[in-house]
Amino acid sequence: MKSTVSGRKIGYCRTSTTGQETALQLDALTREGCERVFEETVSGAAADRPVLAEVLADLAPGDTLVVWRLDRLGRSAQHLLAVLEQLRERGVAFRSITEGMDTSTYMGRFVFTILGAVAEMEREIIRERVNAGLAAARQRGRVGGRPPVVTPERMRLATRLRYLRSLRRVRHVRYVAVSSRFSKVSMGSVRHVGHVDEEAFRPKRFVDL
Repeated sequence: MKSTVSGRKIGYCRTSTTGQETALQLDALTREGCERVFEETVSGAAADRPVLAEVLADLAPGDTLVVWRLDRLGRSAQHLLAVLEQLRERGVAFRSITEGMDTSTYMGRFVFTILGAVAEMEREIIRERVNAGLAAARQRGRVGGRPPVVTPERMRLATRLRYLRSLRRVRHVRYVAVSSRFSKVSMGSVRHVGHVDEEAFRPKRFVDL
């Protein structure tokens, strides 16, 4: 299985925490003949990997990206497949030392195809599980999404407040009307002038708290 590339070999080394040693990875990448090795300390689940982005930007057609193990590069099968597809489109080979995968060989390209099928199957399984869970929840009367913000208790309170505000407006109108008819009238007398049927302004479906 002879390699079909002759460019640089660039190594990528990743650890999840600062306490982990990189010596094992660095030794393996050095023996592989990497001209340059990029080191990064970041969780495998992290989406933001600035050093990996720098590595990918530095690679040129004919180069080979080398890692000690597949999980040092991809967060998941889908992410690994996306990175490998990006490298293939740019004419960059990929090699994983532990798994013996090398996309510059026909066997490595075959493994890449298998990885693509596995990633697609993983997506389909996840989609089926999600749909089955939603269907089971609907059968039990549960609907997905955020819980309603306006509860029945809050709705009753809002209706009560609305009624009280309308009542204050009615009292204000009574005061203005009386003041316009009599130039001098006290607040005390305003309360006794006329009568407004406040019950008429109560909402028809209002329920006291």
